[in-house]
Formats: sequence, structure tokens, C-alpha cells
Amino acid sequence: MKQGLSLVAKKCRRTVTKAGLATLVFNKVPVTHFIVHEARLAGTIGLSQVVKWSVATVAGLGAYDAVSGATVITQLAPSVGSSTVPAEAGELLNFIYQVTGRDVEADSWEVEGQLPAGLVHLNSTNSNVDAITGTPTEAGEFFITVRAYEKPDHRGENQSKAFVIQVAPGNVPPAITTQPDSVRINAGSTTTLRVMASGPSLSFQWYRGTAGDTSSPVPNANGASFATSALDTTTNFWVRISNPAGVVDSGVAVVTVVDTFTSWQTHHFNQGQISDPLTSGPASDPDGDGTTNEEEFIFGTRPLVAEARLEPRITAQGAHFTISFKARAATGPGYSGLTRHFGVEMSVDLTDSDWAMVPGLTDLVGEGQEVSVQVSPNGNAGFYRLKVWLLED
Repeated sequence: MKQGLSLVAKKCRRTVTKAGLATLVFNKVPVTHFIVHEARLAGTIGLSQVVKWSVATVAGLGAYDAVSGATVITQLAPSVGSSTVPAEAGELLNFIYQVTGRDVEADSWEVEGQLPAGLVHLNSTNSNVDAITGTPTEAGEFFITVRAYEKPDHRGENQSKAFVIQVAPGNVPPAITTQPDSVRINAGSTTTLRVMASGPSLSFQWYRGTAGDTSSPVPNANGASFATSALDTTTNFWVRISNPAGVVDSGVAVVTVVDTFTSWQTHHFNQGQISDPLTSGPASDPDGDGTTNEEEFIFGTRPLVAEARLEPRITAQGAHFTISFKARAATGPGYSGLTRHFGVEMSVDLTDSDWAMVPGLTDLVGEGQEVSVQVSPNGNAGFYRLKVWLLED
């Protein structure tokens, strides 16, 4: 016998008018199968005595025999004969039911409606007994209909019965199954953060800041997900999940804000200037210093103040010369989430295809430092230029 249960079978005599069913009801373990025996009418006239096998566990869980003159579906467990199925979140439920009053066994079963999370339909075949089993994880009322068909694949005549599964809140504390993810967004954009958790009767509250610090709750952010407001700076978020049995805090989701040329514009131009692309557009040069706004953004210079063009300084020292420049950091308004990188390129004839990076000056991160590198031209004349680019952190 499966499941390691010790069973005994005993023979008894009973007078009945309709075939009955003896069913083993598992109260403490998930139902995986049923032991059934259908009594057949032993005679052809009047009342007849039949021999019927009943099966019971040694522990005395017993069996339920529903005998009726009409074809009906009846609950066997946990509440015999009722259309209400009592359950508790976090506790095992074996909802067992049978159809009686049929001349043939049900070849297939169907459950219509939404089952509570954690429950599954056993989907019995060639059996007048079927079940729904598992551990519900959410409280509430769930209305379902079970249907027994005379043929496979939900075909033929059928009998149905409506039940309501009433899951009461249990003593199961919440547990996070999927933490909220950190994301990167452009400045001025929004994003949606999500958490997944198990447990009955869950409540959510999102916060800004470090996990466990409840001083900055996010207004109206009380669901498993929420959309942030438009963000201009990198912000930390976390969520607290609670129910009557406990509380659990998520990890921190970091929303990293990355500035763009558009967000840089808002820090350097007023509203009237922003509405005029000839002043604030990427190709414009409102200060007339020969550097476009887009280049000013990349170089870290001011778009409305004429400044010397960012170029490397070259100093001759005998057979060698020194290339030096200041590697400005990408800091201040408009550079959130960005780093500035520098390199020096050399060409012998100024053609676009001839430029190559100078060894030792291929990719330097700007931190406000003075860069100075000695270069040997090896007797060849050359042209040098400074290359600057921005990358996300």
C-alpha cells in the first residue's frame, strides 16, 4: 500500500437499495489516490443482501459511504455533506467528493472556477471519487463547480455541484519569493518595482531609503508593485510585507538615474531658452566659443560662458615631448549615473582613417586629475587630439 499507511480490510453484511461506495479519507497527508470498492446489486428482485468491502486505517480514520436514490455529488471531507469547504491558509486541505446514484463510474472530472493558490485538482479517471488537495496560501472565498462526466475528456452526460472553499487566515507569516530588482532609468523617467511573496492576507508598504528605515513611506504604494514618480536622482526603495502572523522586509532596489543631454539642458538653460532650439539645441553654440552644446555636455564645459576649447597641451623636452590635460570628472547637475572618459589619438596625415590611440592614453576615467604622459615620436611628425566620451557608471 502506498504512502506507508497500514490498512486492514474487513467483510461486513448490509441490506441496501443502491450501490454504495467505501472511500478511504486521508486527513493528515495529501491525497494521491483512493481505495474504493463499489457494491453491486446482488439480486434481481426486491431487497437483496450484498457483500461490501469497507476499508479503514489502523488509526481508525474510517470511511464515508454516501447512498442516495438520486445522482448527486457529495462532499466527503473535510465537511461531510456540506457545500462549504472549510480551510485555513498554510494548513493542508484534502477536499474529497464523490458522485453517487450512477449506473456507471465517472470517466472524467472537471473543476470550474478559480482555486485558491496552493491547491490542485487530482483529476481522477474511471472513479466516482475525486479530490482537490494542497496547502492554500491565500485567504478568501473561492466559488467553484465540480463536474463528473460519464465519458473521458469531459464528454457525455454529467452531474455538477457548486462548492465554496472558505480559506481562513492562518498563522503563516509572509515570505518573499522574488525580491524587487534594481534598475537603471534616464533622468525624468519612471519605473515600476515589483515583489513576489507568499502567505495569507498580505499587506504591502513601500519605502524610500535603507531597508528597515520606515521614516520615508511612499504614499499610496501599498501593493505588490508600484510605479515611481519621475526621478532625477538615484533612489533606494524597499517594501515591508505583513500579515497577522508576521512581517518581512525586502532587500533594497536601487533605481539608478542616468542623466542625458536633455536632463543636462534643464540645469543649464531656463524654460524660455529650452523652448528655443537655436539656443539650447545640441548643435547650437549660444556662447560663440566654437563648441556646440552637445560638445559642452560631453566636455563638461559651460554652454553660456565662452571658454577655451578643451585640447591637450604639448610640451617639447629634447627628443621627447609631454602631452598633458585635465581629466574633468562627470559631476554636478546633469551628470548623474555618468563617468567621463579620456583618450589621446595620433595621426600622421589628419585623415579620418589614420587616427590611433596613444599607448598609455587609451581610456582614462576623469576624476579631476591632471594627466601628463611623455611620448616619443620616433622621428615621425604627428598630430594629436583629445577624445572625450561619457559612459553610464
